[in-house]
Amino acid sequence: MMSLFLDVIGYFENSAVADAIRENDVLFPAIESVHVVAICLVVGSILVLDLRLLGFASIRRPVSPGLRVRSCR
Repeated sequence: MMSLFLDVIGYFENSAVADAIRENDVLFPAIESVHVVAICLVVGSILVLDLRLLGFASIRRPVSPGLRVRSCR
């Protein structure tokens, strides 16, 4: 199992995308910035919903619209 994992990691390490990221001075910081912003958005949205469910935020609004899943039809 570990050998398969190391093979997959080696494949990505030797790819053209990895070479481009290593050789470009701007590409890695740009990718990392987008990654951090995405994590903040996910954690922030979870925090807002959790605070609402705990009764610390938006107490006068119903919970159900925030929990509704909308389809892409």
